[in-house]
Amino acid sequence: MKNTKKIWPVSFTLDQYLKGSFEQPQIIFTIGIPGSGKSYSLREASAEIWTVINSDQLRLEKIKKMKEAGERLRTSEGLVLVDEKNPRHVFSAELRAWVYAEVDRLLTECLFKKRNIIFDVTNLTLQRVLAMNRARQQGYEIIGVMFEPQETAVHSLNVQARVDRGGLDLAADKSSRDEIIDSLRRNYFCFLESIKEDREFKRSFNDTISFDWQKLKVGYKDFSELKQSLSSQDLETLEFLQNYDVFNRIFKLTVGEY
Repeated sequence: MKNTKKIWPVSFTLDQYLKGSFEQPQIIFTIGIPGSGKSYSLREASAEIWTVINSDQLRLEKIKKMKEAGERLRTSEGLVLVDEKNPRHVFSAELRAWVYAEVDRLLTECLFKKRNIIFDVTNLTLQRVLAMNRARQQGYEIIGVMFEPQETAVHSLNVQARVDRGGLDLAADKSSRDEIIDSLRRNYFCFLESIKEDREFKRSFNDTISFDWQKLKVGYKDFSELKQSLSSQDLETLEFLQNYDVFNRIFKLTVGEY
């Protein structure tokens, strides 16, 4: 494959792009750690043009329905009445599995209908390639919107501002929140070199990918460090996915306090 490492300069802004008309369906992947302003930056996207798949919003909607129905959530503490202010509930294994399944269902529906999609999850690891590949098989143009991380303190303040507006927190206290942000920040940079841009890239794969993505939860400072922790089979899988971590256009945004 030709060298596609270069980030192409863009001649128009993200806001202009969001209001545009397209010859082929579009899917935007937001790439950034919590407190980057991913959802905030895309808030002006017209519902007539774009369908947003937002994992945090799905969590909040599911929790609201569970509370209204008096439905209990299975956690490490047993069956409990769900509390959106408790990160152990919000990010429990049961709710996480439901969100993954719902994201997959919505993505399948939108791809079938050829809707323009904003795939608003963290998209920090090569797990993003699985969704990119599905979209590419359906004739989509793949767009990346990257939010380069700042110092942990900036993101922690932004997450607190989100919580103050009724959004989700990452942990029960600031120290734990900062540890999670640090881990996700490492994941961002670990897979940063994998990202490429090529306006003409259309290749996809039909292979079934099997990988335990929870192995990446701890965060690694770079891909070399990650490689040392993987089996040869897992490493082969990730190196295969790197070949398809290609966006047709990339926008790079700066993270600030909000």
